[in-house]
Amino acid sequence: MKTINRFFYILLILQIPINFAFGLYGQDIDTEEKAKSSSIQAAEYFIDTDPGKGNGHQLTATDGNFDSSSESISLNLNTANLSKGNHYVFIRFKSAEGIWGNARGGSINIGTSNVERHINTAEYYIDSDPGFGKGMSLTCNDGQFDEKIEELEKIAVGTTDLSPGQHKLFVRAQASDGAWGESISRTFLVSLPDIPPSIPQNFEAIASDKKIELSWSINNEPDLSHYKIYRDQNQGFTPTESSLLTTVSKSASDYIDLDVINDQTYYYRISA
Repeated sequence: MKTINRFFYILLILQIPINFAFGLYGQDIDTEEKAKSSSIQAAEYFIDTDPGKGNGHQLTATDGNFDSSSESISLNLNTANLSKGNHYVFIRFKSAEGIWGNARGGSINIGTSNVERHINTAEYYIDSDPGFGKGMSLTCNDGQFDEKIEELEKIAVGTTDLSPGQHKLFVRAQASDGAWGESISRTFLVSLPDIPPSIPQNFEAIASDKKIELSWSINNEPDLSHYKIYRDQNQGFTPTESSLLTTVSKSASDYIDLDVINDQTYYYRISA
């Protein structure tokens, strides 16, 4: 018989998942554009969507004037109005003849500022995600979520209502700004409970010449392994290894004892 893992213990250290590069990666973008035929007259940038040549955000040269065929610029972006995730910044230059060049772009990732940001709460769920904030609450060892890294209090999670087999336990944390992090998962196994099978029913013995035929009703426990049949010549005997007559498969429903002597009395017991 297998035993059930009735409780699953959680002892995890949660670190708030943060892309803490506020604004863009490499916040100052330095670029140089060389005009083959004349000097650079203007420069502009745009984010994600091209508004059309000449309609972008105006840029200034590092030295204060666009007046040569080679210019350097420094761009500091205000990302307050950008959504979290990847964005693309494009820059282009206009020549003295009024011709705009092709836009050159680079990707940036907008994360979240880490100013005074800490874990606010934590929760767990098993197998199916109930939605943010709808899992089972967790507590930390020091009693209050107020750090970026927290150690969770050990708890026992009952598995009585779970089916036998593999399951996944998920744990996630919510930051002080309300953002939920990704779930951390662990796989665990629920086995069948260690409950003894029931006593086989309708156990009967029919004696004939030099044999005794035993029969019983088959048990229906899915984890049943076998039956043991005991024999003794004393009524009310206690089954032991010395009185074990035979072991038969779980699919068996009868057994014929041929090692008997006529006119002798035998007593039998069976266990599953």
